[in-house]
Amino acid sequence: MTLKSEWASDINDMHYKFGATMLACVANMINAKAGTLKVVIADAHIYEEHFNTAWYQINNGYIHIDPTYNLQPQLNMYEFQPKHIEIHNYEHKGSIDYELKS
Repeated sequence: MTLKSEWASDINDMHYKFGATMLACVANMINAKAGTLKVVIADAHIYEEHFNTAWYQINNGYIHIDPTYNLQPQLNMYEFQPKHIEIHNYEHKGSIDYELKS
């Protein structure tokens, strides 16, 4: 069995991490394989002053989609701690500063 999760929301990076971790924990608890975390982004837009920086981010490999993980067996989600998961093949590319309007 493959467990999938879908949602649409006003999300940020922390929501992705939380959603992926919860999907992995639930799949682990019910002895299933965590599948794809699908996120639907509605009303996505890039402000004019962010256009060049967004292209820089896209064209310089800042989007990395190959990480894997090992999760220690869990009896319930409430016992999860970051030390219970090992993430492999993740490459942090550093932060990118976007101009903010005042």
